[in-house]
Amino acid sequence: MGSLRSGGVSGKKICTFCDRPLGKGAAMIIESLGLCYHLSCFKCIDCESDLGGSEAGAEVRIRNKQLYCNTCYQRFKTGQPTSM
Repeated sequence: MGSLRSGGVSGKKICTFCDRPLGKGAAMIIESLGLCYHLSCFKCIDCESDLGGSEAGAEVRIRNKQLYCNTCYQRFKTGQPTSM
């Protein structure tokens, strides 16, 4: 059988973070970059803070298909250690 990894087989989208099908529940989809996430997977790759918009104006930074909050991204960009 072929791989289901392509993100579009039979119209099913695959979560970029956990590599599992999104299903019919709520999801965060960034169509312009081809990225799809379960709400529970839509978090900073470093500090794991929720980026799902529970805070008004939450900023999401994306680098190499990985999500960062603005604080962790700025530390990453400046070469400072990212773990707290």
